[in-house]
Amino acid sequence: GSMSLAVNPKVRNQGNGKRILRSFLQRPEVTKLHRLEIGIESDNIASLQCFRKSGFTQVSSEPDDEGFLHFIYNCAPPEKSA
Repeated sequence: GSMSLAVNPKVRNQGNGKRILRSFLQRPEVTKLHRLEIGIESDNIASLQCFRKSGFTQVSSEPDDEGFLHFIYNCAPPEKSA
C-alpha cells in the first residue's frame, strides 16, 4: 500500500506533520508491520526533517532517477531467538 502526508500551508512549521506521522506510526495496523519504506523528494527539507525526527533512517545518499531519497522505519522490534 501507499500513503501521502501533506500539511495545509496555513498551518505548517507548527509540528503538525510530526504529530500526524507519529499518530500514524502508533496505529495498531501499522505497529504489526515489519517496516515501512518511503521516498521523499530531495528538495523537501521540511519532510526530510520530520521523518528523520520521527525515527526514519535514510538508506540512500543520492536521489533516485525520480528525485526521491529513500528511508526505512522499523515498526516491530526484532524477534529474539530462543
